[in-house]
Amino acid sequence: MHPRFVTAVLGVVALFVCARMATAQDVATAPRPTATALPAPNEKGSHEKYRAALTDARGEKYASLLAIFDQWIAAHPDDVDGAVERCRFILGEETDEITVDDTCTKDLVERFPTAGAVYRLRLERIWGDEAIAFALKTMERRDVKWSDRDVAELFRSVAWSYSMKQRSPQAAAWALLARKPYDVDVSLLLARHLQAIGQRKQAIAELLRPSEDGDVYSKLSLLVELGAFDEALKIINAETKKGTAIDAMLHARALEGAGLTDAARAKYGELSDQKWQRRAVLQRLLYIDIAHDDRTRAVASYEALRAEGFKADPFLRHRLALALAFPTVGWQWRDLLGVFAFFGCFLLCLVVPAIGIMPIHYLSLVRRERGVVLGPKPRWTLTKLWVTSASFLWLTTVAMYIYDHDTLAETFLDAFYTTEKAPPARLARYFVLQVVAGCLVVGVWLRRGDYARLIRSSWSYRSIVGRIVLSLFVLGIARRFAQAVGLDTEDVSHLGATATTLELIRAVYTEFGPWILFPVIAVLVPIYEEMFFRGIFLGSVARHVPFAWANVFQASIFMLAHDEPAHYPQLFVLAVIAGLMVRRSGGLAPAIALHAVVNTIAGFGIIMSTATMQPDQGVQDFNPKNIPASARRKFANASFGTVARACDEGDAAACHVLAGWSYTRKTDRLAKPCEDGVAESCTQLGELYLRGNDAPRDPTKAARLFRKACNAGDVSGCVAFDALREHADAP
Repeated sequence: MHPRFVTAVLGVVALFVCARMATAQDVATAPRPTATALPAPNEKGSHEKYRAALTDARGEKYASLLAIFDQWIAAHPDDVDGAVERCRFILGEETDEITVDDTCTKDLVERFPTAGAVYRLRLERIWGDEAIAFALKTMERRDVKWSDRDVAELFRSVAWSYSMKQRSPQAAAWALLARKPYDVDVSLLLARHLQAIGQRKQAIAELLRPSEDGDVYSKLSLLVELGAFDEALKIINAETKKGTAIDAMLHARALEGAGLTDAARAKYGELSDQKWQRRAVLQRLLYIDIAHDDRTRAVASYEALRAEGFKADPFLRHRLALALAFPTVGWQWRDLLGVFAFFGCFLLCLVVPAIGIMPIHYLSLVRRERGVVLGPKPRWTLTKLWVTSASFLWLTTVAMYIYDHDTLAETFLDAFYTTEKAPPARLARYFVLQVVAGCLVVGVWLRRGDYARLIRSSWSYRSIVGRIVLSLFVLGIARRFAQAVGLDTEDVSHLGATATTLELIRAVYTEFGPWILFPVIAVLVPIYEEMFFRGIFLGSVARHVPFAWANVFQASIFMLAHDEPAHYPQLFVLAVIAGLMVRRSGGLAPAIALHAVVNTIAGFGIIMSTATMQPDQGVQDFNPKNIPASARRKFANASFGTVARACDEGDAAACHVLAGWSYTRKTDRLAKPCEDGVAESCTQLGELYLRGNDAPRDPTKAARLFRKACNAGDVSGCVAFDALREHADAP
């Protein structure tokens, strides 16, 4: 054989042998499940060791990836972005198995004390009041270098913090700052809070903006709640073409609202087989049939609804709607259950007040047996208190039955119907009807002498005004206390289907305007609530127990009746003060006046929060250094003398920049740009007058400057003006 052929064959054999040896070595050294490392899968408890092995492997991979970051940082020690991303990687790895601390952010602050990206990272780790305070404090620093994206994210973080605290005007304002001019996607956040403050058209416009947010469900839900059915259908059609899955219930509601009845009925029909929302679907089909005067279909829809059980129509609300539309539809024996349930509510309204009143009655008997002399028999007795309370509860139940039946059924039967609040129009009518019912209940017991008691008082008008001012100061302290202990956060705010008192007031303003709102909350509500709580309630209970206990009791009931957990301290303090006023003045007039003032302030607060948030007007470009971006670019490389000469020649931007560089003549140099509309200059000038630096201290003038800056879009001016107003230094 040819030598070269033999050599080639031997070479191939040698390569084959080497490959086999290498493979054998790899197999021998490769980790394999052994009896000591990993048990057989069918052994009891084997999953725990397999999960531990997975955790070990994850930890090894985490360490190797972190080493890549460390190598990069070692080679590029001044790279802020790399250091921030490394810290984000570490913080993002926090799981049940891996616990990390916050030392990396602290190290970043020490290494890069002027990098805006570092402070943005720190803001991502906190929330609520802490985040707001940190953001505002950071924005005051002149040495921090911010990118536009950092500023936008800073604003968005503050907006989310206010959102968590259910402070819609502030959340909407900061979200708007994040969007303009940095074009950060905050459409859903901004729309939710615009809706909360009554800006319906602006909320719809925000939802229709091009958005990178993929939460189509939330966007469609808001549009349907806002009644923008045609706009919702446009989005549904566009998303359907993209292949996006659309919630069928939302689609059906949008079709129904847009008047496409047949299409809505067909879409609802697709959902009738889903048990978890079958009841809601059948309700919608019933009212579609009633609206289109289709007797046969309406009867069939109601029969299908009642087939779901008693809780489908516990108080015959839907049966009554069917009877009003088609009176000839026959009633059935099963409908008696609804009648009994309705009268059960009536009996419950009688029992609930008695549960609270009976202990007071028996305590009075015990005190009498012990020889305690009770006070003179009051105008109001415990019997009248019981009848009045029961009547008010009954009429409130009737109002809920008419305008908010789902909430009534959920309250009495725990029958979950919907997570949505009733529309503002229904809430407004419910609140007005409730107030009228309260006035009627109280008016039944009024006699000729009682009308004089409403305006009677042993105090002079000047004394009443002074005590009201003092009471407002005490209420302010109570509000501060609520904020200090965290009672104004989302955790204690009412987020269920039942509307809060403030939401009811806002609904009345949105639906009827101020001409109905203020007569209701500033006249009718104070009169009937003071007549009931500080007249009938306190007057009847105070004869049987010491006045202090009676006052605390009525204040507690008053607080709970308003269903505003975030404002419980203020409500309790208001009721206690009103009770003391009635006791010492001998009449209800001071308490009614105080209540009217508080309600009027609340009403104006709601109106201002609704009216001042105008996103279509735009806002000024806010720079963390309080220097307009245009001025900063114009004089970036100019000398002090050049800028000073430009300021002397009347250049407002130069005067603004010069005031930031110089420590003298700040007041004179900021006055010109403030007059020319530079909002940040007005804010700085206001700070000088407030602190008395380079200008005589003048809080009134400072407040006017802060308000001017705020109206021009400077958020620092808004914050400063709000702080002054809270401390009663603003005019």
